[in-house]
Formats: sequence, structure tokens, C-alpha cells
Amino acid sequence: MKGKKYSLFLVPHDEVSTHKLIDISQKLSSFRRFNLSSLGVFTFMSIFVFLCLLSVYLLFDRNQLTNQLSKIPSLENRVSSQAEVIENFGKKFSKVNKNLNQLSLLERKLRMMASMRHSQQDLELPIGGITQDNFTKKTRYLTDREKKLFRRITRQSIDTERKSVLKNKSLSQILRVFEKNRFRLAHTPSIIPARGWITSGYGYRISPFTSRREFHKGVDIYARLGAPILAPADGIVIASSRDASYGNYVKIRHLPGIVTKYAHNQVNLVRKGQRVRRGELIAKIGNTGRSTGPHLHYEVIIKRKAVNPMIYIIDQFAQK
Repeated sequence: MKGKKYSLFLVPHDEVSTHKLIDISQKLSSFRRFNLSSLGVFTFMSIFVFLCLLSVYLLFDRNQLTNQLSKIPSLENRVSSQAEVIENFGKKFSKVNKNLNQLSLLERKLRMMASMRHSQQDLELPIGGITQDNFTKKTRYLTDREKKLFRRITRQSIDTERKSVLKNKSLSQILRVFEKNRFRLAHTPSIIPARGWITSGYGYRISPFTSRREFHKGVDIYARLGAPILAPADGIVIASSRDASYGNYVKIRHLPGIVTKYAHNQVNLVRKGQRVRRGELIAKIGNTGRSTGPHLHYEVIIKRKAVNPMIYIIDQFAQK
């Protein structure tokens, strides 16, 4: 085929149909003629095949793109769901931190009851976290909103881990002290004597009877008539009596210099000289004496001086 040439004729349709290609050699002068070498034919065929393959590829790529675009809505929903999950984790971390803060309050009360100093532990404990390089790698495909959520959750997780380590160490110290001082702690008031609402706290207030400012030596806990009153610690009943102001009342000595008092009772269920244990029923909520309704007047007396009973309440029964 080397050196051969090929001729390409462009024949008008009307010419072919009219003469019916009779003696076409005489008519060639009226046709357009192109001469192509073997290389030209090869090049033409190569270009033609390439264009065909390119068309097939573009058609396939178009179908692939169409399929990918059809998945975008589901991917958007998935990303939105993931962002919602991350946000929910953030809220859970916030709740855990809140619980840890409440645990800190309990820790302070326990330390006070155990005569321990407040914790001065190092707040910069070596806690693991995510480095800036790792953060960049993990968040490079996230949106700005997702990066913000990721940063917040990372900070909260590190803070929660740090607090939990501190609390575990602190409470372990308190536990060791409690184990060494079981008797004293068993006789130290530590629970609310009645479940209910604290309607009047310790300190100065306006008297509901005289409308004058007076000092209230305890706390008033509102509860239903006949509700149980429990001993907040082990001790010995030193009084179970009645007077005009307090109505039916009970007094318990827990340790030398530590006495508790319960007034306005419907009925006293213990007698003088009786030993009681923490959580034991000692009386029922009443409305006796100088009272405006059923409630318990609760006092804690240290060395003959009334102190704030809330200092000696470590449970969560009392509500404000």
C-alpha cells in the first residue's frame, strides 16, 4: 500500500440520479475530487476512531456524573445527621460537666464533714488531647460549622477527662478519711430529715406572726401532714416533749457539742434516752405550736449555738 493514493469523489445526488452513472468517466469533470495518500487515510481513520471512543467516554462520564449528582441529596442529609449527632454529643458533654460541678459541691461538703482542707490539686494535670496537626487532618473536609462543633466537643472531652481524674483522686482521699473516722462521721448529721420544699432558710427574715425582722435559727421544710421525719445521724434522744412555741419537738445529741432539733411535729415516735440510727423514723410532720401550716422546723446546734443546717445536708432530697 506504500505510495498508493486514493481518490475521494463528492457526487451530487441529483447528478447520480439523472445520469444513473452511465459513462461516469465523461462526467468526472463535474464532480469534486480529493486525492488522499495512505498516510492521510490512516490519519483520517485514526481521528475517526478517536472521536468515536471520545464520544463513548464522554457519554459514560456523563452517566457517572448524573449518578453522582443524584446522590447529593442523600449525602447532604447524611452530613446534616452527622452534624446533629455531633451537636447532641456536645450537649451530653455539657450535662456531664454539670453533673461534675454538682459533684464538686458534694465533695466540698464531704471535706468539711471530714475536717479536710479544700482540694488544692494541680489543675494542669497531663491529660491527653488532640494536637493542632491532627486537628487539621481530621477536619480539613468539614464545614466551618462542623469544625466549630468539633473544637467545642474536643475541649469539653478534655475538660471532662481532667475533672473526672481530679474528682476520682479527691474522693479517694475523702473515702480513706471516712474509713478512719467511721464513728464520728456516723454521728455527724448529713441527710435532710424530711423530703419537701425549704420555705424559709437560716438567718434573718420577716416574722409571719409579728411582721418584724427576726433571726430564724433553722430551716422550715414544707411537706404533707404526717410525712416521715428521719434522724440525720446516729445519736441519743435527749428530749421528746412539747411547748407552746415549738409544739411537739424532738432533740437528739449526736456527738459532744452537736445537737439537732425537730419541731411542730404531729407526733413524736421516740422517747428520751433512746438510741437512734441515721435514717430511722423519729416523728411525723405536723402543724403544732406556733405554725402557719404543716412543716418541719429543723435546727443544728453546735456548742449551744444554732448554725446553718444546710451545711450538714449532703443529699439531694431538699429542694429550694
